[in-house]
Amino acid sequence: MNPEAGHVQKAVGFIMRSSESGQHQLLGYLSDPGVPYRFVGGKVEAGEEPEAALLREIREESGLTGLTIVRKLGVQNYYKPYIAAYVVRHDYLLVPTMKLPERWEHVVTGSGGDDGAVFRFEWLNSGEHDRIDPEFRDLVRDAYIPELFNV
Repeated sequence: MNPEAGHVQKAVGFIMRSSESGQHQLLGYLSDPGVPYRFVGGKVEAGEEPEAALLREIREESGLTGLTIVRKLGVQNYYKPYIAAYVVRHDYLLVPTMKLPERWEHVVTGSGGDDGAVFRFEWLNSGEHDRIDPEFRDLVRDAYIPELFNV
């Protein structure tokens, strides 16, 4: 029996860049005022590989293409009360292949529940943990993403 059967499969991208000052930053987005920053990603559809789902979700949620997957960071297993389901989340580190703006807004496309929502994107410095959603906050550390802390 597959221990992941019946679980919601998700893929999330930790998109990293080096700022002009040389500081490593992660791309986060806000969907509602007053909520912490989140990272792009979403549900892996039936028959879809996590990497393909990740790139599709990034395109739908941010408009970005041309990203390089550096490596798989790990897999998180947890219960998410908001959706009343157990989640198996595949986390990846990505880097852009082109210069991206400091901030932008994107209207989400696709068939998910966030279709039509406006996401506001911004680069977060490695020391801004308190601005990140608790679902991800504890993973923004040297042991999980050492590349973020190496200058």
